[in-house]
Amino acid sequence: MASTNFVALGLLGLAVACGNRNPSGGDAAGPASKLEIEPANLTVTVRNGVAVMQPYQAHLLNPDGTTVDVTDSTSFAFEQGAFGSFVANNATISGAAGGIGLIVGTRNGFEAKVNITVNVDSERLEPGAPADCFTRYAAATADTTNPPQLAYPADGVIVPPNIGSFEVHWRVGHEAQVVKLSNQHISLRICKAGGGDQWTAFGAGEWSALSRTQAPFEIEVAGLDAAAPTTKYVAPIRHASVTNQGVRGGIYYWSSTQAAIMRYDMARPNVPVEQFTPSNPHGGCIGCHVLSRDGKKLAANYRVEGIGVTANPATKVETPSAYFAFASFNAAATKLALVAGGERFDLVEADSGTLIAQIPTTPGLYITHPEFSFDGTQLAYVEYPANDSAFPSQGSIMIRSFDDATNTFGAPRTLVANAAGAANFYPAFSPDGKWVLFTRTDYAGYDQPTAKSWIVPSDGSSAPIELAAANAIGNLTDSWPRWLPFATTYGPNNEPMYFLSFSSKREFGVKIPAAANRPQIWMSAFFPSRATAGQDPSAPAFWFPFQIMEHGNHIAQWAEAVVVE
Repeated sequence: MASTNFVALGLLGLAVACGNRNPSGGDAAGPASKLEIEPANLTVTVRNGVAVMQPYQAHLLNPDGTTVDVTDSTSFAFEQGAFGSFVANNATISGAAGGIGLIVGTRNGFEAKVNITVNVDSERLEPGAPADCFTRYAAATADTTNPPQLAYPADGVIVPPNIGSFEVHWRVGHEAQVVKLSNQHISLRICKAGGGDQWTAFGAGEWSALSRTQAPFEIEVAGLDAAAPTTKYVAPIRHASVTNQGVRGGIYYWSSTQAAIMRYDMARPNVPVEQFTPSNPHGGCIGCHVLSRDGKKLAANYRVEGIGVTANPATKVETPSAYFAFASFNAAATKLALVAGGERFDLVEADSGTLIAQIPTTPGLYITHPEFSFDGTQLAYVEYPANDSAFPSQGSIMIRSFDDATNTFGAPRTLVANAAGAANFYPAFSPDGKWVLFTRTDYAGYDQPTAKSWIVPSDGSSAPIELAAANAIGNLTDSWPRWLPFATTYGPNNEPMYFLSFSSKREFGVKIPAAANRPQIWMSAFFPSRATAGQDPSAPAFWFPFQIMEHGNHIAQWAEAVVVE
């Protein structure tokens, strides 16, 4: 099992004082004294949330070999604050985080560090579960016949640490199930009663302790039956990982159920998703909304059919703008590239809708799905032969440069050409501008069961690659892929990666069957270096946990921040 990212910091052994001063404050002509703290390399296990109390001592080791107890004049702290806290020299190790960390002692310019390894072990009985569940589980012999069938998450999923909780779903349940998440430092177990389709969730505190290790973990579900008390029916282990940083920014998505745009702020995890726009009184789609990168402007068609509006997400003050079916802000959010009906391609002032320039297009073809790169120097869009911008067919993705100072566009080039059974729609630039994410279908661009997510370098230097792991198997209507605005890293080597989101009508474990035909927002990891090497750069997708599950959710647009008053 891989170790945590704290290992590089933690394997320092018993550290010596920093600097070359003696405790009186004068310069030392000879060898310096050094500070030592103990215990060194301590390992503790926090069980079922009961904190461990541990006193620490400090000694000053002088050059002449004498040792002075300086515990009372030394300040102690956890270098990683989540591990616990100190009152004087007494540590409270809370179990809010597990893994390898450091205890730091400082005194009069001297500093010493020692390792601490925190293991977390917890068991939680859900209502109705047998009282002896964990005792039976621990003593039972594993049997792989007729185990529960894991339905969510997929094997190999990669999630950010700030998703709040972690769900596990299964089918073919037994009288009771023990669900375990574990790695080198963490073992979290829940026992739930009942057969059939079931799910459980590890709560915020449990998930936080595990995710802070930044280490891969295993998912195990084992069934227990009173008729076979010495046997546990163990499903094949699944594996999951956590990124080194959490997701930042805000999401604005369309709820067809509410006929409104919903939003959620990753910086305010305790505030639930909220309805941002009023519900359309006509009950229909208000048009495909678009966000500025900084989150300070949103453009959509709502209130009155055919009227375009830009809105300040902080104040919700609306300004009539040009009507559009699809649009994209430039980098400064002062301009919109927009299409309406597929016949015109215009650059307009964002706040007034005043025409700046008409963007030239290929004669005889229509356009839709404009998308500026994050820095505003490139514009991607779709050309297609049939005049319906909402339901285009046989799409090719085009790309051209843009000069914001002169409002001029470079010559278009075909980035991804339409081919038999491979039409292309909904392009989106990665935050660094090097990749274009898009949807590929068998023919048409909206709500197609065959829709899947693909990636291509924005310079066209290599062929498109399917995000096979994210797409999974089958016709799942994976559409409208969009990037989250910040890069993150993964694993002990800090491999660069991004998260992306898309709408999909796939089943969500045992909660939403595929037959429900209900679109939801899903997310997946993307690794640029793997794409450059020609490999599938994606990971299996996970359900975005902050959306309203009962709604039909589409078009997740992301901004760097949710701007509020």
